[in-house]
Amino acid sequence: ARRTPIAASRLIGAAVSLLGIGVLASGSTGAVSMRGVLLLAATGVAWGLYTVAGRTTADPRVATTGHFLLLAAVILPPTVVGAASGLQVTGSGLAWAVAMGAGTTAFAYVAWYVCQRSLSGAAAGSVQLVIPVITAIGAVMLLGEAISLRLFVAAAMVMGGMWLGRAPNIVRSNDRG
Repeated sequence: ARRTPIAASRLIGAAVSLLGIGVLASGSTGAVSMRGVLLLAATGVAWGLYTVAGRTTADPRVATTGHFLLLAAVILPPTVVGAASGLQVTGSGLAWAVAMGAGTTAFAYVAWYVCQRSLSGAAAGSVQLVIPVITAIGAVMLLGEAISLRLFVAAAMVMGGMWLGRAPNIVRSNDRG
């Protein structure tokens, strides 16, 4: 694999964006547990691996369909056991789970696979940092969550960090002078 050096502006931008995510998360520090942090880290690693795998796939639709069929095969047995032991599974609940889980997530993965082909690995990582901010904004718009100064500050930091990462001439790691 060909490696390219990461510009100082990209590193600074990533740090600013990560601090923005920290600002966003700071409002829920009372609800943070080590288990939650570890699960979130595992999710991030899984997303990163999935992203790397997507960079080499010929057809994102076929790959995503295959992944979701495999996931369905893994999830089906515990679901059947749960239903047999009294877990309430309704047709409408199952339909919503498939539509909202598989449908929207699969669409997002296919779109991500297609978009990331035009991004470097570092740029793709930077773009992923905007997801928590988008999720929080979605919670404000769709779920009636309170809008806060923390959200504005976090969004500004993440977007500013992304801008810094895309502007390599602002901070140069190898000035000649």
